[in-house]
Amino acid sequence: MTSNDRSNDMKMPPDILTFLLRGGHLNVEERKEQGLWPNERLLYAEVLDHLVRLIQTEEWFPERMPEVKHGEPVYEGTVIQRVSPSLFVCHSRRHSPCSPYVLAAQSKKEFCEPRDAAEFYLKWESHLPGKLDSWVVE
Repeated sequence: MTSNDRSNDMKMPPDILTFLLRGGHLNVEERKEQGLWPNERLLYAEVLDHLVRLIQTEEWFPERMPEVKHGEPVYEGTVIQRVSPSLFVCHSRRHSPCSPYVLAAQSKKEFCEPRDAAEFYLKWESHLPGKLDSWVVE
């Protein structure tokens, strides 16, 4: 059985997983309403497969990298841009520790395979394996 075959074993609906990967949060009451309480353990391979499917169909994930604008806080984090079916760019940016309005660093890393870009994102932006909004991802 491959990780793709197991994706139906996960109780979490795909739209909820997408919401969480975009940085969303569900409180306990919302989890109970969705039938997601107590939290199940998620398999990293299933989360990775889900993200790979998303970035193959969306130009930006979780959103377009916001422009740096004078007088506004600098977006801090990593986003994935699908340039073509064989080119994915992870854009990363952080603000100064002294001021959220000052750009301290930005970088981009190119990947030919969506899985490699998704793994980079999950490691550096979501810190997975680990916890995703208190769901254990292992």
